[in-house]
Amino acid sequence: MRYLVFSIIFFITQITFGQKTNIDSLILVSQTIKDDSTKSQTFFRIAQAYKQERIDFVNTTKYAQKSIELSNRIQYYAGTVSAILLIGHTYREQSLYKEAIETFKSAARVCEEHKDQLSDRSMCFNYIAAYTLISDMYVVLRDFPNAEKNAFKAIELAEKYNMQRGKCWMALGNIFSEQNNTAEARKYTLKALEDFKQQINRHSDVARAYAFLARYYFVEDDYQNAIATYLLSYEYYKKANNVYGARVALYNLAEISIKAKEYGKAENYISEILNNTNAAKDAMLLSFINKLKFSLTLQKKNYTEALTISKEILDYAVKEKNIVDIKAAYEKYYQVYMETKDTINAFLVIEKISELKDSIYNTSIVNNTAELVKKYETEKKEQQISFLNKENKINKEKLDKETQLRILLKSENLLKESKLQQELLLKEALERENKLQDLEIEQKKTIQQVLERENRLRKTELIKETMLNETLQTQNGLMLENSKNETRVRWLMIAALLGFTAFGINYYRSYKRQKSDNLQIVKQADDLKVLMKEVHHRVKNNLQLIVAMLRMQHRTIEDKAAINALVNSENRLHAIAIVHEKLYKTENITSVLLKDYLQELIDVLAVQYHNASKPVQFKILDNTELSTTLDTAIPVGLIVNELVTNSLKYAFNNIAHGEIKLEISRIDNKYQLSIKDNGIGLPNGHFPETPNTLGLRLVSLFTDQLNGTLQYSNNEGASFTILFA
Repeated sequence: MRYLVFSIIFFITQITFGQKTNIDSLILVSQTIKDDSTKSQTFFRIAQAYKQERIDFVNTTKYAQKSIELSNRIQYYAGTVSAILLIGHTYREQSLYKEAIETFKSAARVCEEHKDQLSDRSMCFNYIAAYTLISDMYVVLRDFPNAEKNAFKAIELAEKYNMQRGKCWMALGNIFSEQNNTAEARKYTLKALEDFKQQINRHSDVARAYAFLARYYFVEDDYQNAIATYLLSYEYYKKANNVYGARVALYNLAEISIKAKEYGKAENYISEILNNTNAAKDAMLLSFINKLKFSLTLQKKNYTEALTISKEILDYAVKEKNIVDIKAAYEKYYQVYMETKDTINAFLVIEKISELKDSIYNTSIVNNTAELVKKYETEKKEQQISFLNKENKINKEKLDKETQLRILLKSENLLKESKLQQELLLKEALERENKLQDLEIEQKKTIQQVLERENRLRKTELIKETMLNETLQTQNGLMLENSKNETRVRWLMIAALLGFTAFGINYYRSYKRQKSDNLQIVKQADDLKVLMKEVHHRVKNNLQLIVAMLRMQHRTIEDKAAINALVNSENRLHAIAIVHEKLYKTENITSVLLKDYLQELIDVLAVQYHNASKPVQFKILDNTELSTTLDTAIPVGLIVNELVTNSLKYAFNNIAHGEIKLEISRIDNKYQLSIKDNGIGLPNGHFPETPNTLGLRLVSLFTDQLNGTLQYSNNEGASFTILFA
């Protein structure tokens, strides 16, 4: 019954925290929980969140260990196994495969040592998972016999407990895949995918199955299907809130895009990895990303950047003291020097690589010798164990023979004892006759004893009657005392009622005072609101007056550069004036709806630069319904004014039908503003580091004012993306 309660608590916590978690909140909650079973599951959930959402393996292990300690204390071993498996996952994701195998084996041992708890479904689930994970690790180490042995053990358990067949098929598919039998691998992976989809909340398993299928397409050079399937995997990892899995999917998408020569997509996937995860804290991930960037820059013939990336890869390899990775980094240098025809540096790098090959060969000999010694020791121990087993078998046979002899001796003794028992029975019969005579004498004695007992009972009844009289007297005394207590309570009630009445009168007076104060505050707030609207109205009128003065001025000027400068100034003042107009026309005097503001600004610019021969179509998309203050609205409006004006003036010289699209979206805790056109783009195809025009300098300055970032790409026209909080 106790195990059933613990398992119910486990599933409730899984359902409650199945979506995105707040780790800090969970830690605070865990400090207030006193029940060990609930606290154990909370620690497990914190560890799981650190692994999936922050990829923080140190804290994952810390809280998993706490969960193990509490689960062992309350003898809830399903929780113990779940936490052990989570620690094994951290080893696997750090490429510590041998440590992962030992951890998963320890989880399986706990299940086997406590088979009385296998009635709990979560215990069975973890039992099967342990063997599938061991199989996967052996596949990574290319030990296929052990991988198959553990996979079939998992299948045997899955059939026995009627669960987890999908994970078992995934393990088999993985084994076939690593042995280049793609057809069998795909067959078992599809069966696993079908099984996962029939179950609720198995998003991570579905994502992993899609990742395996995508890998098979990649092996067959079917890049389009590989990309499409990895995208499905990425979406399911996002549904599961599994940051690590999503990061791996994006990495594979970037790698395939480079192979398919879709460099723009590859760059987007790489930037998404770096933006959406705490990649800056993960040196190993940055090393892998740098390898991708190297392939990308080399194929794009950007040799300067390729050399920079090669240096970063080499620095990481030197820091990790990994000779193989150092050699690989120098090989990348060699590739760049050969592409750039720099034969001198290429020759120097070849010498360095040959030196590293010698050191790698020496280290591999040392490692192989150590492995042979270890293998010899294990074989020696196995021989000793088999010898001891044989000795035990012989001793057991000897014991069996001795027990048989003892049984024969016992049977002979039993025959002798039966004869003695018959003689004893005859003696007992004679003794019984004597006892019957004694019983008759005893019966007479008992009759006398019964009469004596009756006399005693009568005496006791008299004693009870006297005791009853005494108790009645004491009850009367208590009743008198109770009546006195009741009068005291009545007086206390009257005093309390008077006190509450006085408190009520005082409370009513304070309530009336508070109400009048609140009415005065509301009136002051309304007056302030009217005053703020008047201020915004006057600011807007003053800006309009300045715009009118600028228009009068540029009518008297013939210099085109001066006229353009005045027109640009008018547009910038218009952008600010529209914000103030929005604020005094709406009830909310502190914020403005960004989409409406940008729409009105675009309408003004469209009239300003209207060209009947080259019409321009505008689109504004906003799924966020973002309302902002003046501090945000004015810089955003001025950025849009500069970029849209630039597009209207220069982008559509050779284009019949222009199109400008603005899109506001939300990414994590930030907002993204995209401004795209189908024009000719910026000169040289990139945004200059030091802009030479006032408009572009203003765009950079206003982006910094928003504490945002600006990205430019020339993809069928100019495309600006501003990310701000």
